[in-house]
Amino acid sequence: MSPIFESETRTRDDLEKLRKTNVCAVCGAWLNVFLDKDTGLAFVACHDWLRTHHEGIMREASPFQQKGLESLTIVERRKIMTQQHGEKTSTALEKYHGVTSLTKPEALEILQSVFPNAPEKEMTRAVLLCTSYSLNPLMGHVFLIPFKKRDKAGKVTGEEWATVLGIKAKRLLASRRHPISYVDDTPRLMTEEEQKKIYGKVDESHICTITVLKNPATGAEARGYGKWERGKEPYGTDKGNSAENMAFIRSESQALDRLCPGEMPVGVEVIDETYAGGEGEKDFIEGEVSEVKEPEDNNTELMNLSIKNLGDLFKACYEHFSMNQSDVLNELGGITKEQIADPQESWQQIVAARG
Repeated sequence: MSPIFESETRTRDDLEKLRKTNVCAVCGAWLNVFLDKDTGLAFVACHDWLRTHHEGIMREASPFQQKGLESLTIVERRKIMTQQHGEKTSTALEKYHGVTSLTKPEALEILQSVFPNAPEKEMTRAVLLCTSYSLNPLMGHVFLIPFKKRDKAGKVTGEEWATVLGIKAKRLLASRRHPISYVDDTPRLMTEEEQKKIYGKVDESHICTITVLKNPATGAEARGYGKWERGKEPYGTDKGNSAENMAFIRSESQALDRLCPGEMPVGVEVIDETYAGGEGEKDFIEGEVSEVKEPEDNNTELMNLSIKNLGDLFKACYEHFSMNQSDVLNELGGITKEQIADPQESWQQIVAARG
């Protein structure tokens, strides 16, 4: 981490906004804006930076970011659901508003009402996702989206469906375990230096983004990286979607997977639910489709292995995954061993990624 400087794209007014909405990523104290005497550039950092030289800023995710519609009042939720699904459907399903412990028949009733044209196979897949992870399609957690199927020449040959998660659903799953905070003004575009470090070179053909998430309770951090092809218009552009937003969603999704590996469904695509609705294009979503399975009990032999300190962590990673210390730190988001606040949690993150 480093101080956040003004630049060609970040003005001093921007720094002032960051100062008001963030805290020091190291000690959690309030921020101040300083002037670098060597470059003449302003930067925002810990208010006691001249003494501590604490670097990096952090913003706790808002209640709406973490809980989505769950954070709103009943009246506000009803209004949004009516706008999204219509008065008739919303009223018929009112008993399920705000419910996240759905049975399979209840989840199926909702999905059939909201996505009546979806095929049975995807209905079954979505029902399993809802009941396994306590999610509700009415809350914008799960979507069934049709896509145009094309041949190599680009001609439409049919239709296929996909079961996808909204990005807010992933934030919700993470927040059920612990609060999450965004570090270093992320999600944001990667710098050229960051691209060289991660990819070995600057990728001119893609928009590259980074998201850094932190568990404030333990200090554990996770980094996620996202890409979107330059010049490729994403679905939902008419509603305000953008190529940058698609890359942001991809980087945040990866960071959430790494911060809370045991909480996230595997092999389920992710969208920005703000732009969901109607017939989509395949590139609107993130990831690859694979079968949704019942979540495995995380109390497996490896997950339950007792990791009391860094020595235990590095030894277990070497014995079970042939990972040296450098491999472990890179897998945990390119951090230093001093930044590992909870070796047990870091071990479980490694197991989820490698196992």
